[in-house]
Amino acid sequence: MKPAYDPNAVTIAEFVRHSAGRMEPGSRLLDAGAGDSPYRQYFEHLKYVAVDFAATEYHRFRSLSAICNLQALPFRAECFDAVLCTEVLEHVPDPIRVLCEFKRVLKPGGQVFVTVPQSWEVHEAPHDYFRYTSFGLTSLMARSGLDVISVEPRGGFFITLAQRMRNVPVYLRSVPILGSRLGQRALRVVFLRLLVRLLVAMDKLDHSRIDTIGYACIAVKPLGIA
Repeated sequence: MKPAYDPNAVTIAEFVRHSAGRMEPGSRLLDAGAGDSPYRQYFEHLKYVAVDFAATEYHRFRSLSAICNLQALPFRAECFDAVLCTEVLEHVPDPIRVLCEFKRVLKPGGQVFVTVPQSWEVHEAPHDYFRYTSFGLTSLMARSGLDVISVEPRGGFFITLAQRMRNVPVYLRSVPILGSRLGQRALRVVFLRLLVRLLVAMDKLDHSRIDTIGYACIAVKPLGIA
């Protein structure tokens, strides 16, 4: 059986591809909190550097350039053209300090590409501290000295609901019939394939986008700022 459609992963990948297209060939990019570097493929035209704290059991961490705390990056000032940070800021106890480090290692005019969750279950425990609204994310960027270019929701109510529906089979494992191999297979077909895709298709009906999986943000380090 093919992997089930993952709305959250799709929205992040779309943002990362768009971000990669903004970068000039040969530019230097830092993937901060890269994990297993799932987005490396989009940056083959760049000098790609991956770092992570590597403090959880959720990744293999086999393709990192360095293991470090994002609050104290082991790089000189103004040595990167961009920083990518996907679904990481909820896992750091002091996100402003991390963003200030991003600003420090960025060249003036350098870009920060960030995604954060607004609606998500506890994950990578115990290192799970925050969820973000667009206003909270914008405030963090401003307080870190970064200029926000855009903050966009990654889907609306129906995509958020679709993401939740992907977990239904897991929560029904304790039910005798539904927890069986055949029952779980049937649930995956219904919830992970049919219902999830229907909800994703319905997302165009939500014009408010106030109930979203999370946000994608592009910010820049102002020119003339060290």
